[in-house]
Amino acid sequence: MKNRVIEDIFGKALLQYWEGDKKSVHTIIREDGYKEVFKNSEYFKKTFTDNEKILNKFAYGKILDAGCGAGRCILYFQNKGFKITGADISKNAVKVCKARDCNSVLRKDILKDDLGINKYDTILLYGHNIGIAGKLKNVKPMLLNLKRSLKGGGRILINTLDVKETTNPDHLLYHKYKKQNGKYIGEIKIRIEANGEKSKWFYWLHLEPKKLIEIASECKMKSEIVGKSGSDYAIVLFKK
Repeated sequence: MKNRVIEDIFGKALLQYWEGDKKSVHTIIREDGYKEVFKNSEYFKKTFTDNEKILNKFAYGKILDAGCGAGRCILYFQNKGFKITGADISKNAVKVCKARDCNSVLRKDILKDDLGINKYDTILLYGHNIGIAGKLKNVKPMLLNLKRSLKGGGRILINTLDVKETTNPDHLLYHKYKKQNGKYIGEIKIRIEANGEKSKWFYWLHLEPKKLIEIASECKMKSEIVGKSGSDYAIVLFKK
């Protein structure tokens, strides 16, 4: 059936690539019709962005990769000798990670599932995974859940996008629409399509640094901006 709605379409896209379709893609469609096509191979690359390279230097001890996807960060740190666990809500992403010999992977919703108490020294939120919060109101509970699993002095490493810095007319029109409807412009309503199948509509959050730092302060966490590349920021949150 064409364009049937399914669950875990992103995880299926990762699995499709891993099982041999190296040219496979998925499309992200925004509620206003704007579309972007992404190669599934991007989630298997061994390279890091400039901001991720900066953040890597802050990683230490036992690590949690929150929203681990296909496991690129797990494999990198694992090969460096770190003890690292991946967590992802997608059963297919977890399946891919295990097939790639990631040593420790859990199927968990980082928004609300128990990730352990005082268990990790470092938590990674790469790939703009602060966006998993979906909406602004969910950021504080998500950070508190992650903080709970950090040891004293631990840190969360985040790269986040400040959408206000865009000059793309399509994005600016969408921001205008969001503002007119009293919505935060970083709350992006999207769906994913691949192979004639589509996900349900859901929200992905792009959180500007100022807002992130404000919310982190409410969570009694210290913040430091450690890198910037275009509209992408590298931020470290420290557990006091």
